[in-house]
Amino acid sequence: MKELQLEQFTRYSFLHGISYSPSGSRAAFLDTQCDLDKNGYKHTLYLYENNTFRPVADISPARGFFWQDDEHVVFIKSQSETETVLAMLNVDTKEIRLLPTLYMKVRELQPLSCGKYAVIARIDALEPDYYAMNEEERGRVDDRRKEDDGFTYLDELPIYCNGDSYVSKKRNALFIADIFSGECTRVTEPLFFVDYFTVDEDTVYYAGEAYTQMPTLSRKIYKYTVGDKAPICIFGKDGYNVTGLSICGGKLWMFGNTYTKVGRRLHRSFYQVDKENGDLSLINDYQHNMMNSVASDSCFGAGRTVKVDGETIYFISTYYHSSWLMACNMDGDIRPILKKEGELFDFDIKDGKILLIGLYDQKLTELYSADASEGTASISQLSHFNEEVLKDTYIAEPNPLIFRSHQYDIEGWVLLPKDFDENRSYPAILDIHGGPNFAYGTAFYHEMQLWANRGFFVFFCNPEGSEGRGDKFMNISGRYGKEDYETIMTFTDEVIKAYPQIDTKRLCVTGGSYGGFMTNWIVGHTDRFCCAATQRSISNWVSMSSTGDHSYHFVSDQMGADLAEDPEKIWSQSPLKYVKDVHTPVLVFHSTHDYRCPLEQGIQWFCALAKLGVETKMCIVDGETHELSRGGRPRQRIRRLKELTKWMEDHTK
Repeated sequence: MKELQLEQFTRYSFLHGISYSPSGSRAAFLDTQCDLDKNGYKHTLYLYENNTFRPVADISPARGFFWQDDEHVVFIKSQSETETVLAMLNVDTKEIRLLPTLYMKVRELQPLSCGKYAVIARIDALEPDYYAMNEEERGRVDDRRKEDDGFTYLDELPIYCNGDSYVSKKRNALFIADIFSGECTRVTEPLFFVDYFTVDEDTVYYAGEAYTQMPTLSRKIYKYTVGDKAPICIFGKDGYNVTGLSICGGKLWMFGNTYTKVGRRLHRSFYQVDKENGDLSLINDYQHNMMNSVASDSCFGAGRTVKVDGETIYFISTYYHSSWLMACNMDGDIRPILKKEGELFDFDIKDGKILLIGLYDQKLTELYSADASEGTASISQLSHFNEEVLKDTYIAEPNPLIFRSHQYDIEGWVLLPKDFDENRSYPAILDIHGGPNFAYGTAFYHEMQLWANRGFFVFFCNPEGSEGRGDKFMNISGRYGKEDYETIMTFTDEVIKAYPQIDTKRLCVTGGSYGGFMTNWIVGHTDRFCCAATQRSISNWVSMSSTGDHSYHFVSDQMGADLAEDPEKIWSQSPLKYVKDVHTPVLVFHSTHDYRCPLEQGIQWFCALAKLGVETKMCIVDGETHELSRGGRPRQRIRRLKELTKWMEDHTK
């Protein structure tokens, strides 16, 4: 068997964006591949019809598209902070037609029955009518902005968002637009922020709030019909965390809960909202999330979460270590449709016929089909885009290891090193996922497979705090570094017991985000690891309270304390408090544009280690975000993996 190469991911096809045409007679999706020459990504639109695949066009830099009719798709040809150029592609003739420029940053579009579109676009609340100005007026605004070049004024939270720039006074606004004439009408007031919306004929239902200084976590629901003078608020009760809207069976459905703290935003109950008076009915108190929470570094973009077909709501949900396709009927009865082990990344459904993109059976993303009418359906593989790139290559099978910790049976896995010989000893890497509300599973993970190919045991588990097992299991608020740490250490003991070939003097530990926090915590509480690599980590929850993009509410929720009232509780859960006990060599990896776990977190940790004389090295990646390992520029992803691998290989020789 051939050895998996570090740069092999640059030849992977990352499939995403599967979407049926309006009639369901054909479908399209994107094949995204690394473009090393441009240090970016190439996005090729593929057509699936009559069981065949056909490349249509390179629509880069567009990462998405939508069907206009059975022959045409629309995509974003180019975009800046103040304008969006849409293009329409004929999938049969490959002819591309540019559409009028919209002077706003378009985020999402949904068609209305009148032929216009409901558009969510980013605006500057200080210049909310920029989209309607003539060229001379826009020029004057642009000149005023140039005068402020290099100066940023902040008077509200959040100040920035991961993967974005400063967002003070920026809002997601609702527009009604004719994309063929360029005519637009703004529906929402300048300071209103739209979170979610759905369309019913010519009516738009949307959730959000107008705010100054800081948003809340409660949302109101509004109704706007094309031609109305103004929107109407139909639901304005406090205490509801609205996380999605859909129209199904003529009813308005709201997904959300009464947990108005961010730590439980993923778990969504099902409600029906009266379209006229806003009366709310709880249909199903669902205790899982409505998204794919299985971690992987071999997907690109974000897949669809929810789709209505007929009188059924289909959605992705995470159960233990896999993401399944679920169905909710009009009575609120929820059942699994697809429950194959692995990762369901994206899907679409039309008249019960399902097309999906997933990572199954240690394969990369491929297109599959299934039939919702079969009850619990089986899937059939349709594509083989990634067959050759992994052909005859060693892919380690995740060997399950179930163990008891506290009151739970915990799931873990072990990858054996290439050419494993039970009479030899090997180094090992403990890998910890982010979140903490994500989950590891058996889906293909490039970096773990690389390390197994380079002669390491690789082991990983889902401790308390992980997704897929309901609220009680995932809620470790105020207990970071307690049960989760103990479970991970128990797992390490169990792995060593089950695989005596592991050299306990050559144990490494790594992780990113929450996994970076836990890596920092581990080396401050044990010396059993010969080296550590902490990525996009958290070291000091006290400073994190004011520097992360959503930390103004996230940290107090996760720490179970507010900084102003109980700073000691927050400090006690900070790895930096225990840095004097660190003796393990630590590689610190961080990106300059990571606003989820800001760069200062890594710098504090590195400086504290260096001051104490601990062997340490910091790698700062310019221009990358929290998503470096999954969607960063290809050359930076290569360099990151080289540095991590070299650090662990150098310390296990």
